[in-house]
Amino acid sequence: MPLAAECAAMIVCGATHRGEAFNPLHKVGYLPAIQWQIRAFKDAGLPMVLLVLCGPRNRAVEKLVTRLGVVLIYTQVTETDMFSGVKRGLTYLEDQYGWVMITPPDIPLFSQNTVRQLLKTDAAVANPVCQGKSGHPLLLARDCFKQIEAYQGGGGLRKALDLLSQPRAYIEVSDRGIILDVEDENGSLMLQRLNRQQLHPEVQLTLATGLVMMNPQSRQLLSLIDWTGSVRTASTQMGMSYSKAWQLLQQAEEAYGQKLVDRQRGGSSGGRASLLPAAKNLLRRYDLLEEKLREAGQELFNQIFPEGWEQGAPQPTQSDLSVTNTQPAESVETGQA
Repeated sequence: MPLAAECAAMIVCGATHRGEAFNPLHKVGYLPAIQWQIRAFKDAGLPMVLLVLCGPRNRAVEKLVTRLGVVLIYTQVTETDMFSGVKRGLTYLEDQYGWVMITPPDIPLFSQNTVRQLLKTDAAVANPVCQGKSGHPLLLARDCFKQIEAYQGGGGLRKALDLLSQPRAYIEVSDRGIILDVEDENGSLMLQRLNRQQLHPEVQLTLATGLVMMNPQSRQLLSLIDWTGSVRTASTQMGMSYSKAWQLLQQAEEAYGQKLVDRQRGGSSGGRASLLPAAKNLLRRYDLLEEKLREAGQELFNQIFPEGWEQGAPQPTQSDLSVTNTQPAESVETGQA
């Protein structure tokens, strides 16, 4: 059973069997589609949200993710299909995370409760199911990554999943958002109604003196520096300018009162950056405090808004949610992903 801290999220924007890729900035109500997904993953406590764009650079998306604390990577320009994006993302994540949740951008309104339910399964592969249909996000354990990456046949991710040695579990949830596709006319109308009804607490932690020392953006930057060994690479993957990244680092160090990043300039490799023990300790305590605040916020929310995440409807109870290994009647695994 994965812990939230061991699980990353991956949103893959690429061409589907329908043809062109879905626009991740397509508005669903008052937010872009991917922002609903990012919100659900982060509210459920997942520490990393990876956005994979298949094909040419998209500066509009880069501008959005800069302020959302999301990591952005691209496939090769010629790799425009969604399955290439899935492979690229798995390769990027496999050394750091034991689990990943994968979704295309056109199923934007699954809830944080669904993400939490998926984290409770012991299965290596799992989909949520609602009204007899399997939906997104897909949960995948690291044991499956190499098998998916090695698959070269037709049928995309769907076929690759069918060939896995591990059985797939289907998790019953009371969340219509897992099956509602923005590109489906009926689904689009339902999504418009659902996003007006969703009510939930958002907890984002900022540590400050007179200056901001740590917030979700600087936390992501430090984590990526630790991962990549480069301030420039970390800033690029956040869609942030190099100068902005240095500004955040210098402000964090000034507020903390000591150095957080060790910089080794020059050399044939162009220099490296690494986190000092003080930075790793700060990250650990920041993550712990944010987790405790999120749990407390959800508990208070449930007390003050007992109608739950959907206005006028009761909160699903544990008895409403169960695991079955029976194949559902239909599937909405869009875009071969």
